[in-house]
Amino acid sequence: MPILIFIFFTILIFTIQTTVLRYISIAGVTPDIILIFTVYAGLRQGKEKGITTGFILGLIQDSLSAGIMGVNALSKGLLGFIVGDIREKIMSENTITQCFFIFIATIFDGLIVLLISETIFPEDLGGRISLRPLLSRALYNSIIGLLIFGVSKWVKEVRSGYRSI
Repeated sequence: MPILIFIFFTILIFTIQTTVLRYISIAGVTPDIILIFTVYAGLRQGKEKGITTGFILGLIQDSLSAGIMGVNALSKGLLGFIVGDIREKIMSENTITQCFFIFIATIFDGLIVLLISETIFPEDLGGRISLRPLLSRALYNSIIGLLIFGVSKWVKEVRSGYRSI
């Protein structure tokens, strides 16, 4: 992906994440399109692009949040690498497989953030880690991811249709 397109999509993703998505929050759960696009990069472009995309998006996410610096860069980078590595071993074009990747990636991401937060600031959480919001976010991300992957597939088909004319 050329750098200008990557910069455009990065600005678009963060604009949507920080503005529009708070209005479609369900029971306090907001989808994480940064994670969804990290999974997308890993599935579509492999582990090198997956880790790079995940790390950069995670680092930007860390710099815009009040959380621990580097946590999202670590978790998103690892996710991009793992998804990109696994994609070669399974059929990653299947919609159900893509939703499964997003679901598992959301849980993995949440557990990394919780583990690091509990390790660095144990008094803030006090051992009160609930998996219910994590599972809700994983389900919500999977649904939003299904829509994003569907639109991406449709755009790709439209573009290839124009090229064959």
